[in-house]
Amino acid sequence: MTLAPESRSLLTDALRPPAGFRLDVSVATTYSVDLVALLLAPLSFAVHEHATDLETADPIAVLESVRRHADHLTVFCQAAAIHPTPYRSVLTFIEDAVVEVTAPREGALFHPKVWAIRFRSDDGATRHRCLVLSRNLTFDQSWDTILVLDQLAPGEWAKTIDGAPLGRFVGGLPGLAVRPLGEARLAEIADLATTIGASPFTVPAPYRSGEIVPLGMPGSEALSLDPSDRLLAISPFLGGRVVGDLQAGTRELILLSRPAALDGVRLASHTQPFVLDQATEEAPDASPDPGAVAREDVNAVAPASEANPPARGLHAKTFLAERRDEVEVITGSANATNPAFDGNVELVVRLRGPKSSAGIDTVWHGSKEAPGLRQVCVPYTPQVPDPLLTELEDRSWEIDRWHTFLSTSDPVLEVGESDGSTTSLTLRIGASTPPDGCDTRVRPLSLLESVEARHLAPEITWGPISVRNVTPFLAVTTTNGTGKAAVTRTSVIKADLRGDVGERRQSALRDVLRSATDVLRYLVFLLGDPASTVTTDLESMIGERWGGPGYVGAWDRVNIFEPLIRAAASGDRSVDRVASLLEELGADAANEDLLPPEFAELWAVVDETRRDGAGGEAGR
Repeated sequence: MTLAPESRSLLTDALRPPAGFRLDVSVATTYSVDLVALLLAPLSFAVHEHATDLETADPIAVLESVRRHADHLTVFCQAAAIHPTPYRSVLTFIEDAVVEVTAPREGALFHPKVWAIRFRSDDGATRHRCLVLSRNLTFDQSWDTILVLDQLAPGEWAKTIDGAPLGRFVGGLPGLAVRPLGEARLAEIADLATTIGASPFTVPAPYRSGEIVPLGMPGSEALSLDPSDRLLAISPFLGGRVVGDLQAGTRELILLSRPAALDGVRLASHTQPFVLDQATEEAPDASPDPGAVAREDVNAVAPASEANPPARGLHAKTFLAERRDEVEVITGSANATNPAFDGNVELVVRLRGPKSSAGIDTVWHGSKEAPGLRQVCVPYTPQVPDPLLTELEDRSWEIDRWHTFLSTSDPVLEVGESDGSTTSLTLRIGASTPPDGCDTRVRPLSLLESVEARHLAPEITWGPISVRNVTPFLAVTTTNGTGKAAVTRTSVIKADLRGDVGERRQSALRDVLRSATDVLRYLVFLLGDPASTVTTDLESMIGERWGGPGYVGAWDRVNIFEPLIRAAASGDRSVDRVASLLEELGADAANEDLLPPEFAELWAVVDETRRDGAGGEAGR
């Protein structure tokens, strides 16, 4: 782990499987989640080297990656903390992967940012990885940290971190869910908790020891720091009690935070307050957020808080405490606030190492070769807090509590009868009276706010709407107050979708696969698997020879049937994915020129080989 400003790590890189391995199962936790950003995770797990942002990613690659991995990925997020991003039909395939949760303690937040991952090779070997971050699963262009812990490889020797606390943390997550999870997903999470809990993780250099510390879960203790000679605290949000304890426990404190946070706490004479230099607050190569306009328009007047983190600027949370020749580093999701230290669900890692190579000077001042954080920070003189900002923050918190209450009030979306292309949606929710001074509107995330947002009521119906617009995600917008003291926030909650129409997944699939060329390219991705026993060069064979939309002749340029036969005969899982695709495309695919007329006959041969030959081991 490094805090050098020039050192950049991408979550997409950290999610990529080791050579020879593929994703087996993954659990992620985050305070807030951007559904479009979530689509990058399956892309990262896929074998192909796709783009790392969705603006340039191949939509067919996105679809294939999501369909392949969504059933083995579960993302736990704070209830009502889903971002109102532009809707895409491919989100249909990740609905079950998003699980809203609440913290066990009343008034606390679910705030950890962790990935617990198990990879598996073709011979059955497993490898675990743990990512501990300070950032949410969003497109926010903020300064954050990421710590990558890999399982100790067989035959290697190194000092290790016990995975047992991580296993208990993962195993306890389903118990926080607003709604029960499916049995298959529960079993997979429980199995991951067992195996990752038994795994030793390598202590990253130059540290000598470490431990994983969950906070806010049943049986967890409050976070604390022992007295130190010198302390560097990096936290975008501050609480008076915690800052007071940090100052009382050290002789010298360097405190890097945000101006509004520093304005709200009392600082001692031995505390040096710093903020990021405005010129460096936004990373120059940060990827654009496709949902930024929609989100910033509705949340622009809401002040930043733990429940409404800034989209850019400082968001890292790290503490470095020097004691004689040693240094202790605490990094993860916990801010220097009272709820984070004792109340919120958080996860941090404690690392201990030599002061000479991991101390404050190496991080803050750095060297000529690797300048430290100080070069992008400026001293700050605290100002008198603006009382209007305090009022706005209180109103913002009230909205967040109200939206969380809505999410936990068992909202139900009933799907009406379908004629194959259109249907209706009826929302029923018991909690339909906003707090005094608040106005709340709601709509399915897939529908335009300007047209379909309705005042919250016990029962609301939308329709007729396209089948492809059926979604359990509801965008909820609340305005609290009037004039300068008004705050508007939009968040997304997840309803219980009942009476789901069977055509919905097929409609989402057809929304991307619109031509024979699209289907052929999709089959190319399906036959590519890092653990596959079949090696195919279809993608390079095709190269630049694609025709335009509907170009059925593309099938004549590639012999895809021989690789299909080999895959079926060897029991490779890729042929099962092809079977699933054909089933979801439906019987009319050939009539719509999505498949050549002779494909059905050839697929019958492949399917028979799959069922009667070595394909008996398919799906291993």
